Amino acid sequence: MSLLTLITDTQAILDTRRDVPSANMAFNVLRAASSAFESTAPVEQFVTWAYAGQSAEDGRRTLEPLAGDAAPLSVSAEPEEADEAARSMAKMSSLLSEVLVDNATDEPDPEIRLGLLAAARHATEIHCLLSG
Repeated sequence: MSLLTLITDTQAILDTRRDVPSANMAFNVLRAASSAFESTAPVEQFVTWAYAGQSAEDGRRTLEPLAGDAAPLSVSAEPEEADEAARSMAKMSSLLSEVLVDNATDEPDPEIRLGLLAAARHATEIHCLLSG
């Protein structure tokens, strides 16, 4: 499966299910894709991919108590896919933030709500980094 297909499929699952386990999976895919592009994208994009990957890892770790540990994911990336992947990942991270805020709004437990909102902030960071 290509990286772009993985991103698109993950976004479709997130959009359909709109739940915390799907959000955790999305963070895992965003982290793996960002890590893959750190070494293959043009050197001037390294910092963007590194920060996006760190934000995805932070979001995944924030959701871990709620969704369980996500299996490590390793993907390969082609340099010519970087721009299209960035657009797809920015779109997915925007949806991810929306899903997490929606789940937080419906969550009665204040600690869980805070965790969901913190994870949404990490998704927003990714969107800002990759949509620019």
